[in-house]
Amino acid sequence: MNIELIGAMVEIISAANKTDKAQKGKVIDETKNTITIETKKGNKKFIKNTITLKVKTREEMIIDGKTITKRSYDRIKG
Repeated sequence: MNIELIGAMVEIISAANKTDKAQKGKVIDETKNTITIETKKGNKKFIKNTITLKVKTREEMIIDGKTITKRSYDRIKG
């Protein structure tokens, strides 16, 4: 997967932590293992390998967080 997530609008459609489900907003930061989303209630950090995201770019796609547990620049050049 070689898309840039920072700046994308996302929604968490499933999560190991039930309170994380349905959180949505704009991705503002990404590390190897986490993703930070700017939500209506502030910035929230999520562990990638425990969530599934719906990403809205030019088209909508579903991403299992386990598949993107790399640094963004390693994933994009990959």
